[in-house]
Amino acid sequence: SIRRTAPLPTLLDTYLGIKRHVFARPTIPHMAEEAAKFPAPQIGNNSKGFLHSLRRTGSRHFSALFELPDKEVGWLIPAVVQGLRLNRRENVDVILTTSPPATPAVAGLVLSMITGRPLVTDLRDPFILHAAKSPSQRTLMSDAIERWLERRILYRSARTITTTIQLRDHLLA
Repeated sequence: SIRRTAPLPTLLDTYLGIKRHVFARPTIPHMAEEAAKFPAPQIGNNSKGFLHSLRRTGSRHFSALFELPDKEVGWLIPAVVQGLRLNRRENVDVILTTSPPATPAVAGLVLSMITGRPLVTDLRDPFILHAAKSPSQRTLMSDAIERWLERRILYRSARTITTTIQLRDHLLA
């Protein structure tokens, strides 16, 4: 049975929305003129470079950790709630997930742990896709968390379906 759910905003989505709202440029002409009367303070080159670097590093960590396992993470809680309702109404036999994105596999893991139902994981591509992510979306910690999630999902899965022999061999290794 298929049930559709809407995602919640991720922490990163919420942060970016607040940032856009707080730092929005004034659109009223007289406010823009007033803002122009007070120029931003000048900062020395070394200080500006350090602060810019610190901001970029913090932004990368924030993005990497709060969009784990992927940008679809806002769907995780609604999917688990809907899965629990479905299990209660229809008493499902097996939880089947297909990935990527990785969030459905994590939802399946959580549902399997809560309900005790067997998990079958269909991997069309490797679960860990951090090699394909841009460096701005990765940290050592986010990579470690992805590897841990992959191991937990594979360990919990009663069966794992792969699309290629190479992927099967990679997962077995």
